[in-house]
Amino acid sequence: MLINNFLCISVLLFLYPSFCTVEEDIVLQLNGIAYIEQNTMKLMRDGIRLATDIYRLKEPVPAILWKTPYNFNLYRDGEIYTHIYMISRMN
Repeated sequence: MLINNFLCISVLLFLYPSFCTVEEDIVLQLNGIAYIEQNTMKLMRDGIRLATDIYRLKEPVPAILWKTPYNFNLYRDGEIYTHIYMISRMN
């Protein structure tokens, strides 16, 4: 059992840098073509501040804004929506 645990941990530690490198490469490519403002708090008309990520291409095109009162950088691939939907369905 100890050998299996050691093997699993070794494999995970070996693969972890490759995941970080892929994410960094994507961010570097995106920085080359777009202006990025991540997790900026924008004040709404009703006084509520929403966390906003803004991705604007360097050429003149419309911007897409995604606003949420939550820190959505903690969640990936829509997990937050799945959890919220499950909670709302249970109530």
